[in-house]
Amino acid sequence: MNRAIFVDRDGTLIEEVNFLSKPSQVRWIPGVLERLAQLYRQGWQIIMVTNQSGVARGLFTLEDVQAVYAFMQSQLEEYGGRFQAMYCCPHHPQFSLTEAERHCSCRKPQPGMYLQAQKDWDLDLKRCVAFGDKLSDLQGPLQLGCRAFLVGTGYGAAERLQIDPARYPQLEFCSDLSAGLELLLPAPEPLLKHSSP
Repeated sequence: MNRAIFVDRDGTLIEEVNFLSKPSQVRWIPGVLERLAQLYRQGWQIIMVTNQSGVARGLFTLEDVQAVYAFMQSQLEEYGGRFQAMYCCPHHPQFSLTEAERHCSCRKPQPGMYLQAQKDWDLDLKRCVAFGDKLSDLQGPLQLGCRAFLVGTGYGAAERLQIDPARYPQLEFCSDLSAGLELLLPAPEPLLKHSSP
């Protein structure tokens, strides 16, 4: 079974832009591309998991979401990494048109997108790690036994002040995604001291 890094998009991978809909709006959090590429080369699956209610609200289309993803994929590939997949929930409990979409199982904090990724990529969820800037990004992964980090970018710093540590004792914190990903990299080999003959 495989291990994966689940990453939220807005505020975690890239700077928060309210209802981002165009590749030209993408601004990566510093250090993220390099770290993701390193972990990809170490055998991690990199999976984007994102709520995009702007689709249900009529602000942009799923094709727009795919265009942003394709742009981000191409930029990560320039560093030698790759997203295995993107899972996107386009629904909203108020703005979606059908009853099923208004009560979907994919919109975070529901675990549907993570369970679908587990099925699609044969993942061992206990070996997976999730990153997000909202508690709702991480409730599903925590429920499924993943390691989970709240980043300090996007809404993360404000979100942290609202979280009761006693309720989420497993939740970890990092200043940004790059710092959190660095914790997953293997420790450097110690330098061996050579004695003089």
